[in-house]
Amino acid sequence: MIKDILNVLINSIKSKMPEFTKGVALAIIDDDGRVLLMNDDSNEYVYSGIGDNLINWFYIRHRDNGEIRFEEIPNNKQFVSCSQTANVSVFELRVVCCVKNWCRYELENRLRNAITSTQIGDFTIGNQMIKNVQFKPVRSQVDSIAVLKTETEKPKQFDKNLIFVAIDFDLSLTNFYI
Repeated sequence: MIKDILNVLINSIKSKMPEFTKGVALAIIDDDGRVLLMNDDSNEYVYSGIGDNLINWFYIRHRDNGEIRFEEIPNNKQFVSCSQTANVSVFELRVVCCVKNWCRYELENRLRNAITSTQIGDFTIGNQMIKNVQFKPVRSQVDSIAVLKTETEKPKQFDKNLIFVAIDFDLSLTNFYI
């Protein structure tokens, strides 16, 4: 489910910012500080982090240790019948992008707007109804060196024209279990 929602987000970002040639999700950071993505062809992880061979791309990963928060729905009784239960799931995520020859502030602004303006309608998976999918920005990091220190196990020198920006955001959705 989360991967499907993030694929919609990736396509939305790429349509609003056609300069991006690639976007991937859902990456993790391992104990050695490497950004990894599950390989679709096998049951192994492959390196998906920052490198000097890709430009104008982004990845989405869990923030911190990949925790998911669950929140109560205020006035839950008016939304849920006796045969249903509901809660709000909040996924703490981060998008990291690498572009060449951009203004970091313009990039951050456009990317944040692309994230927050993405609309996802209600849908059902098995006995679960998903509603109210929202992307809420939390904080941004526009200092390329700071992003490199966070996202790479050993920061190295890169082309000075490469800009790295990270935006932390929460993906929240309401789960109705029937």
